[in-house]
Amino acid sequence: MRKILLSAFIATTALFGNAQYWEIVGSFPNGDFKDSFFLNENHGWVFGGQTGSQIAGTRLVVTTDGGDTWTDLTAQLLYPTDVISGAYFFDTQHGVIITENGHTCYTYDGGQTWSDSNGLPSDGYFLDIEFDPNSNNGYLTNFSGQINNSLFFSDQDGIGWDPMTNAPADTYFSASMGQITISGNNVIATGGSGSEVFYSTDNGLNWEVSYPSVPTLYSNAEFISDDIAILTAGNLYKNNLSFNDWTLLYDHPEFIVGSSMLDQNNWMVCTNGGSTNNKVVVTQDAGENWTEYTIDTPAEQLTVSLRTCAFTAPGNMLVGGTSINFIDGAFDVRGIIWKFNPNPISSVEESAVASNISIYPNPAEDQVFIGSLTPGETVIIYDACGKEIQRHIATAPQITTDITNLPSGMYHIKTTHGVGKMMVR
Repeated sequence: MRKILLSAFIATTALFGNAQYWEIVGSFPNGDFKDSFFLNENHGWVFGGQTGSQIAGTRLVVTTDGGDTWTDLTAQLLYPTDVISGAYFFDTQHGVIITENGHTCYTYDGGQTWSDSNGLPSDGYFLDIEFDPNSNNGYLTNFSGQINNSLFFSDQDGIGWDPMTNAPADTYFSASMGQITISGNNVIATGGSGSEVFYSTDNGLNWEVSYPSVPTLYSNAEFISDDIAILTAGNLYKNNLSFNDWTLLYDHPEFIVGSSMLDQNNWMVCTNGGSTNNKVVVTQDAGENWTEYTIDTPAEQLTVSLRTCAFTAPGNMLVGGTSINFIDGAFDVRGIIWKFNPNPISSVEESAVASNISIYPNPAEDQVFIGSLTPGETVIIYDACGKEIQRHIATAPQITTDITNLPSGMYHIKTTHGVGKMMVR
């Protein structure tokens, strides 16, 4: 989701998947990360908890450096054993969280102190929260099963809430809600117990309902433009000319549990295919082509389950989930965060290699000159996801390569003795 992702973590590093590197950058006791929210490329939160359990454990962590390090904020929460199901931050200090246990809290100091919001039912089962960044008007969904108790509205930055009662003539609107997303005056709320999609084109004043054919409940809804949205329900679905017309966009053989859309072209999804078949799949061209990576289960773990992913900038991707191990007669459950290393050489190798190749112009549009080479060495260009795009053998100290067909974005260049980056515009 746009809701995207430590000093108090157990430091572990592992490499996963083919020639691409995924590093464990966070491992937290009794955690089960279910979702994430990123304010920008650097500042984000990952959250969750073990559903149905009041056991103490990690619920909320924050990063300020793009996911390289994380800090656990659980001890500062008003309800540290609640399962956090949603979060929205207006800036680095002011944010709102909701829980499956009926609590909604806000902070004005980056999560050091929290206060209760008002106007919400104490027996709620809150699932998602979203605000319009231009107006700070927000919506909150409740899986309640009670009439006029499933969708709430706030024009007070999440401090106070009111129930939405102007519903279409459909009982599910009054019974339960799942995911919510906003773009200008357009609002989409998914049914929490069926395939319904409720939508408003006038900022919630009037609502209509559509019924996409989906195999399971929705796990995400996200606008990629003012009037185009992507729904995640086992697969990806996209609306056509209206919010009443949805088609299958991407069908993966495994079950898609999380998705994140950086912009109209760059998306990523994660799947939960069982203990040994978890995948991360990325597209940079709006779903025309996909690159798939496998996150394996480490030998010391029984299972790994992916839950959420965050595409925060070209080449900067994170995945959150949980791992389970059996140690000394007891289960060890941990919340795990992985980060993608876009440079297909390890950080150890990178630090040992002198980055003394020359790349110009940079940014470039149609061709680029790569210099300071030794004749005979290999030059490889990778995209931001680590996929090899071009390979050359240097015949002189400098080569010229055509990049007119490359999409705009960040690319990585690796030679026998150096590494570098170039921007294509």
